[in-house]
Amino acid sequence: MLQFTNLFCSRSLLLIAACLQIVLSGNAHAVDVSFSWSPNPEPVDGYRIHYKTGTSGPPYNGTGATEGSSPVDIGDVTSFTLHGLAEEETYYFSLTAYIGSVESGYAQEVVLYPAGPGGVDTAIVDNDGDGFTEAWGDCDDEDARIHPNAEEICWDGTDNNCNGLTDEDCNVSCPDADGDGYRDPSCGGSDCNDDDRTIRPGAVEICDNIDNNCDGRIDENRICTSEFWSLMMPVILNAAEAAQAGRTGVSTTNLQAAPD
Repeated sequence: MLQFTNLFCSRSLLLIAACLQIVLSGNAHAVDVSFSWSPNPEPVDGYRIHYKTGTSGPPYNGTGATEGSSPVDIGDVTSFTLHGLAEEETYYFSLTAYIGSVESGYAQEVVLYPAGPGGVDTAIVDNDGDGFTEAWGDCDDEDARIHPNAEEICWDGTDNNCNGLTDEDCNVSCPDADGDGYRDPSCGGSDCNDDDRTIRPGAVEICDNIDNNCDGRIDENRICTSEFWSLMMPVILNAAEAAQAGRTGVSTTNLQAAPD
């Protein structure tokens, strides 16, 4: 199912979750296209379906539907079917809502490609909701992080931007040593400790006297600066050092601060 999303409207018009269903008609040379969408949160006077062939984007000046040229004013309904579209054409659709003379912006455009043998081509469906279908170049339509406009991430072994290359433009002489997706600053990266994958930009800051999230600050969380934690920190660090040195009889559980 194709989806209309991201309608930005005037006078608080907000159109949501419009979905496109495709139904082939009995005529071997025509297609009926059925649309359905959730009602606008604010009452509206109606909706208009816009369509065209050729290239994407406005103006939507299509012709040929039984219901008339674009836009087709369908009134205050939440489903509608356009009839008689040419089976061999690629169609571009969008939707608007209106109150009086005030009309919303266009919904995100959706595309109907000519059907392959046996029915509608599944490549027209955006399964992961990232705005790209297989027909639009999405090389993994089950992962919204992977699409033609995505940023290529170094050393993850994935073609993130669907250009047919993996980890392109990554400095092979300066890999991501700890495999956390961030390189050492000496290579232009932002990982302040490229030998520890738990330390990287975006990591959770832990009260351990280490800059875990590489923001240049240490233990900036409010709890880390409390009086209780300042008493606990030396005890925990000593216990950790003892455990690392292989000493016995030291436990880091049930530690209590010494009384004043």
